[in-house]
Order: sequence, then C-alpha cells, then structure tokens
Amino acid sequence: MRALRALGSAFAYFTVLPVGRLSLSPAPDTDALSFLPFVGVCLGLLVAGAMLLARWAFGDIAASFTAIAGVWLVTGALHVDGYLDCADALFASVSVERRHEILKDPRHGTFALVGMALLAGAWWVAVTPLQKLDTFHVVAVFVIALASARLAAVFLAYIFPYGRAGTPTAAFIAKPNVVLFALMLIALEVLAFFLLPMATLVVLAAILVPLAAAKWMASRLGGGLVGDCYGAIIAILEPGIVFALAQLLAR
Repeated sequence: MRALRALGSAFAYFTVLPVGRLSLSPAPDTDALSFLPFVGVCLGLLVAGAMLLARWAFGDIAASFTAIAGVWLVTGALHVDGYLDCADALFASVSVERRHEILKDPRHGTFALVGMALLAGAWWVAVTPLQKLDTFHVVAVFVIALASARLAAVFLAYIFPYGRAGTPTAAFIAKPNVVLFALMLIALEVLAFFLLPMATLVVLAAILVPLAAAKWMASRLGGGLVGDCYGAIIAILEPGIVFALAQLLAR
C-alpha cells in the first residue's frame, strides 16, 4: 500500500495524468522521487505513441511537434519551469540569497528566454532523426531517454543535500530508495542493450555526466540542490539522450 501511495504521489506531482489522483496529498510523498524513473517509462510510452500516430496521420513535421509538445504538456511543463528558473537564477551575478529569491519568482528574464529557445531547438534537432526509425526503436528511444533523465535526478538527489527546507520538498529531503534505483538502472540497461549494445553507455553517461553540472549548481546555491535544479537537469538530459540514441541508431 505504501508503494502504491508513493507511485500515485509521483504521478500526481510530476505529471498531469489522472492516475495521480491516487495520491492523498498535493505535495509529493517522501518515497515519490524513487518512482520518478517509472514515471519516465510511462511518459516515454505515451509520447512515442502520440508521435507515431501523428506521423501516420499528418507526416514527419507534425510528428516532431507532437513529440516535443507531448513531453512538455504531459508533465505540466514542470521540468521546463525548473530549467527556466535555473537559467535566470544560476547565471545571475548576485548573492546566494538573491538566487534563491529568483528561483521562487514566477516571472522569467532574459536568460530564461534564451534558454527556452535553445531547449526548443535542441528538442527539434533530437527528434527529427527519429522519423526514419520503426515503431520499436521510436518507443525504446523515448522510454530510455525519459526514464534515464529521471534516474539521473534520483541519483543526484541521493548524493547532494537539499538546499531548501519545508514540507512541500519532503520528497527531495528524504534519500531515494537504493533498491528501486538499482532495479530501474538494470531494467534500462537491459532495454538499451536490446536496442543497441552501445546504448548501454548512453544510459550510464546520462547518470554520471550531470554530476559536474550538479556540483556547479550546488556551488551557486550555497552547497545544495533544489527541485528546480532537478527539473533543469531532466529538461536538458531528455533531448540530449534522444539525440545520442538517434545518432547511434543512424550508423
């Protein structure tokens, strides 16, 4: 029952899917973060299905647009919002206290606007090659990419302290479940191997490479990470992993 409640909480907080109503609280459960990679698997299936349907009905351009819109809309643009907040706060030449204030500010500045343009462009470059792939490969790419990006966030949450206290952030203050992390990592590596043996390295890189970025983020925020940081890392990793897998499959 506890696992089911945590799973429902993960869907409630990290997506707009109605299955999230299983959660009894608007704030994420303390174990919700551990199920974030599983949420990524489900999102990958949904986005891939929507893209393939759009490709069949309207063509490649509509399919690419559908894939990008699907990733952002099904998550309620939660991770994109964190990415934009981080763009404004982390690049600002201000005090640590002021950066935390900027993270809470719903308004977006110049850094966020530039960052949004770069992110949209990165997604378009990443998904365009997928139009040449068959159904299995498209589904596998999205499942691996969206789950691996979230698995990286779970890994970072285990390593770095949370930079802000409070009840709504309880899911980030509590350390993720190591067993669930290991099981999801093994499952993704197996799927990546069947997709393409070299893809297993992409999954590992997706988890380890963000360590440097997370360390820089933590230094800009006084030593810890906040929810916006995890959202930013997920938002950046998603198109990056899709692009890497698409390039490997094109060879």
